[in-house]
Amino acid sequence: SPPSQQQQQGIKQQLQQQQLQQQVAVQVQVQQPNLWEMMHQIATNEGVLQLWHGTWSSLLLVSNPAIQYFLYEQIRVWVLGIKSDRQLRRRRRLGRGVAVVGGGHGGRETDGGSIPSLPQLTAMEAFAFGALSKTVATVVTYPLQLAQVLIRLRNNELKNNNTATAVPDDGRSSSGRKITSKEGDDDDDEPPEEETNEDDAKKEYDGMMDCLYRQYTRGGFRSLFQGMNSKLLQTVLSAAFTFLTYEQTLALVGKVIESNSA
Repeated sequence: SPPSQQQQQGIKQQLQQQQLQQQVAVQVQVQQPNLWEMMHQIATNEGVLQLWHGTWSSLLLVSNPAIQYFLYEQIRVWVLGIKSDRQLRRRRRLGRGVAVVGGGHGGRETDGGSIPSLPQLTAMEAFAFGALSKTVATVVTYPLQLAQVLIRLRNNELKNNNTATAVPDDGRSSSGRKITSKEGDDDDDEPPEEETNEDDAKKEYDGMMDCLYRQYTRGGFRSLFQGMNSKLLQTVLSAAFTFLTYEQTLALVGKVIESNSA
């Protein structure tokens, strides 16, 4: 028996999907431009200044490691100073002559030529201070990181939507559905208010401050820290183990130097 109309339509849709997949495969196989070709293309089509597009937001994010290392170093100096003072008072209580070499909290004590080792942070102290410094830096700069990600996602979304809504020459949409004259002619009909608001929400961000402002108006102050828990779990543990390894390596190198100089 001849195939029904529904079967013919299904076969036609399958053929269209196969053709679309073949077109995508051909596009993937096209050789992508290298770094210099892409830079030349951007400079030619969009202008030389576009090569530095987004530099301001990247420069603002430099504050994250600056806050992290500054805070960690301040805590480290403070704790080591307390340990040095305790060591000094303990030696004085024992009634031994003590001289301080270097001065301040970072000085080394000596009596008759013996130089005790400088105090070091323990493994738990380095881990805790590294986690604390990274937590503060992430909380302070997270809205900037969120805005940078949202701007990139919005730009990619707009590009994908423009590609998906392009109408081929046969008068069909990207989904293969025939577009009628009523659907294609939208000039005479005013769009509903809900659709207008939805389109406004999908407009491109005009910089980082505009992104933060629109994010704040949509969800309030808490929306500026949306998704921060997963970010803290990732970055805080990484920074904590980094400073832990750094302090342990520093202590090991100090012991090796002392053993060689003895």
